[in-house]
Amino acid sequence: MKLEESFEYCRNLTYQEAKNFYFSFLFLPKELKNAIYTIYAFCRIADDIADAENIELSEKKRQFKEFDELFDKCFQTEIIINDKMFTALQYVINKYKLSRKFLYDIVIGVRSDLEKTHYSAFQELYDYCYKVASSVAFVCIELFVPEKHRTKELFLYGEYLGIALQLTNILRDVSDDHQKNRRYIPLEWLNKFNITDVEFCEALEKNDFEKLKGLFEFIAATAQKYYDDTEKYINFEQKKYLFTLEIIKEIYLELLLKIRGNYDKILIKRISLNTIKKLLIALKIYIKTH
Repeated sequence: MKLEESFEYCRNLTYQEAKNFYFSFLFLPKELKNAIYTIYAFCRIADDIADAENIELSEKKRQFKEFDELFDKCFQTEIIINDKMFTALQYVINKYKLSRKFLYDIVIGVRSDLEKTHYSAFQELYDYCYKVASSVAFVCIELFVPEKHRTKELFLYGEYLGIALQLTNILRDVSDDHQKNRRYIPLEWLNKFNITDVEFCEALEKNDFEKLKGLFEFIAATAQKYYDDTEKYINFEQKKYLFTLEIIKEIYLELLLKIRGNYDKILIKRISLNTIKKLLIALKIYIKTH
């Protein structure tokens, strides 16, 4: 497959699926757009393997093995990859000298969904969020920020932003995850509100948000704390390079605000922002950071 065809596939997949992220990419130059579309496609394809319904676990493991083999080839420049996504990924990895560890941590995190469906302690959840979300922020730092501006503090910004985004996702998708027999909210947090695992499931099935309101507000406040903490570790110059992440952060902050005003609705529908709202946020943050 030609490189431009691979980029086009990644671009189309991002447009179709990246409901919140797509708007943060609008103001990037073409080369960086292609790069971030490719990273999104990489994450999305791995996630789709893990989430696919009516596919046996053994088949998912086979698909991940094939995925891993193609990923390994991305770091072997003498090998020509003929694949709709990995052709572009090989180019992007080598052009921007992306870290193998950050990229593969994403895969490890996503693949853990095959085996682990319920969480006991917050530290377990933190580790999961770190892999599937913070690692994506680290890749963005490598893509967008010149090396001399990549401080240790900036990677803390990426870490905490990833945790905040994933906690927001978990709160928004709590009902959908229950339907898939997944509970990311740790038992440790249920116990804090004297809710058993059985009671949690019953409340979700009965749309009893009053039972869960305190728990939901605790999760939202925890996410908000991590959003707030990001501000300690990034300066204005770095925000200019990372305006994409700042746009994503602002979109998710608005989403979290909407969730906090509608805890009763997250049990019956997926809360989201409309296209105009997301576009206005993207424009506002781009102007603010430039």
